[in-house]
Amino acid sequence: MIKNILVGFGKAALALVLLFWLYQKGVLDFKVLSKLFSPTLILVSLLNLVLSYYFASWRWQILLKVQKIRLPRWECYKLNLVGLFFNYVMPGGVGGDVVKAFYIVKDHPQNRMGAGMSVLLDRVMGLYAMLLLAIISLCFHYSEVMANPQLKMILQSLVVLFIGFSLALSLALSDQFRQAGWKKYLENTRIGRKFLSAYEAIHSYSQYRKILFQAVVLSLITQVLAISLIAWLGFQLGFAETPLSIYFSVVPLGFMVTAIPISPAGVGVGQMAFFFLFNLFMGYESQVGPTVITAYQVLNFILGLSGVWFFIQRKSSLKEVEGSLGP
Repeated sequence: MIKNILVGFGKAALALVLLFWLYQKGVLDFKVLSKLFSPTLILVSLLNLVLSYYFASWRWQILLKVQKIRLPRWECYKLNLVGLFFNYVMPGGVGGDVVKAFYIVKDHPQNRMGAGMSVLLDRVMGLYAMLLLAIISLCFHYSEVMANPQLKMILQSLVVLFIGFSLALSLALSDQFRQAGWKKYLENTRIGRKFLSAYEAIHSYSQYRKILFQAVVLSLITQVLAISLIAWLGFQLGFAETPLSIYFSVVPLGFMVTAIPISPAGVGVGQMAFFFLFNLFMGYESQVGPTVITAYQVLNFILGLSGVWFFIQRKSSLKEVEGSLGP
């Protein structure tokens, strides 16, 4: 418990230090962000986010069905909002995905591993779509990317990562690999048995490849909505000169960086990543990156506040969630 709190404070401190540095450098202007608090802007943005999380909840729902868990889409939506809220406020390693996993496992004790793995696979499908979208966007600017050593390295790294991702997923779903006889070496240890249980939960999707394809498509829709919102925020906040194609190239990359649990909900780290990436793609220093991701995070937090109500409706306390992680 104390360790989690200290880790949480450390992450929050890092986020504040990075935000302060960007503010001192003059690339994060909070006066520009004051334009965000327009009723029309907030309403349109929240409608976009509501729709985006609808598709994300749909993705999770179809992944749960493979595990024989029939959860209404509205219930998936509520748990996603609870997870969104805790991405911002939960200390230590207890992020939104852990809270979602806790509740879905608690509600379906007959299939604990399958329920928990659905949360992991849901995140994996989202990251897979980010990789795919980033590669496609960069390929639209292939000649420019190849002429820039840094962009060329980013594209090559993404392609290698995507191929590795695809091979690992194909291996996990392969019936031939499952029957190869390697499992007997893991059955005699506790860690090995847990690994095998997790592996079987993932392999259960091998007969439902159409569902995995649907999950990727839903992820792409979610990503396109998010990118469109961020581009629209950039236009509304005074960065009309930034081409839409830049957003489609940068935002998936920035999202992948913010997915690393270094700071709460990627605050601070996201600003640094978007600052670097937008400057790299545009060829000059601009406020657009830190500004648009900050606006996007603020709007996500506002929507995430609705998750508080759904969390209160749950009987399990925060201590139970933390206790589920062990000492």
